[in-house]
Amino acid sequence: MDKLHWQVPGNGNPFDSTLNEWENNYMSQRSIGVLEYINSKDRVSKKTFENEIWNYLIKRFSHEPNNSNKAHFYRPLEFAGLIRNNKGILDLSIDGRRFLKEVQNKNYDRALDFYILQLMKVRYPNTATKDVILHLFPFRIMFKLFIDYEHLPVSYFTDRINYISNLEDIETIMTNYSTAYKKSLEVSNVNVKWKSWVLSYLIKWKILELSKDKNEVYISIYKYDFIKQIVDNMSYEDMFFDDEADEIFKKNAINHKIKRDNKLIKQVIEMNNHRCYLNENHITFKTPYYDNYVEGHHIIPISLQDSYEEKLDSIDNLIPLCPICHRAMHLSDNETKISILTNILEKNDKLKMIKDVKIEDLKEIYCKEDLSND
Repeated sequence: MDKLHWQVPGNGNPFDSTLNEWENNYMSQRSIGVLEYINSKDRVSKKTFENEIWNYLIKRFSHEPNNSNKAHFYRPLEFAGLIRNNKGILDLSIDGRRFLKEVQNKNYDRALDFYILQLMKVRYPNTATKDVILHLFPFRIMFKLFIDYEHLPVSYFTDRINYISNLEDIETIMTNYSTAYKKSLEVSNVNVKWKSWVLSYLIKWKILELSKDKNEVYISIYKYDFIKQIVDNMSYEDMFFDDEADEIFKKNAINHKIKRDNKLIKQVIEMNNHRCYLNENHITFKTPYYDNYVEGHHIIPISLQDSYEEKLDSIDNLIPLCPICHRAMHLSDNETKISILTNILEKNDKLKMIKDVKIEDLKEIYCKEDLSND
């Protein structure tokens, strides 16, 4: 298998209709049904999912059971980031829950916003495409190329865009084939699905549109401004990462332009008597303003504001941390981060004002995905 192209899991398109027609189309019904089922369970094991999903779909949509691989029911949605898969335990991501809620409320335009926001966080490798050896955010690259070039040839989605593997490829994408694509010609059984169904349902959902001759594709007027305001804040350098810390930082950097209110940080520090929220015995040094130096930390990064209804730059989402604990929040290993995040969630009543926050959400934000076997 060629590990250098943008792979997609599953054998078919997860949606076969526009969102507002999902209730009348089989594949769209199945995908929304999978999201509804997992959400109703909060968290569910793969084994339970495979044992129960057909009964749910039969009751919900009168689907007829067949011999389909049930992993294909959720893998494309996992790839898109709507579903999280933590060692075989499935639940919905932050934007996955928002997407489903808006679909259920028939707010389809808003649902697409949350879907696009989630696509911007999709990266290689991920739990649905573990074999890919790239380290990049494919949808960010794709959408920024659309903004920069306006129209792109459809053919580029089989042999150019989906073979971008490094920053240098961006500079030559319109004139040369990438090294990864040339190398793929030596590999047999390469199955490129980026055009066959990723491009297909983005067009079906009117996120993208085809030219009249069907040879070129571009972002629809319908979602152009929304996508542009996101990728205009990013450079192509933001779309590739080198290590775990770089990956996690860039994953959360969806909106660079949100300004923090430094008065709120000062207020939170004073409310906590200039002490570290995690351990008040962490003494650092005196400053001209504080007896003990600490830093303000937004528990949910304000760069993720578009994913939340509540204002994230608020006292309810701020804690003071000593420099060591602050660095640990961002740079420690997953085990240490989970311990810190659990501590914060258990003792921070204010955070509960941000609806439905759970430890899995904080792990999604702060931790590297576990790509071990599930």
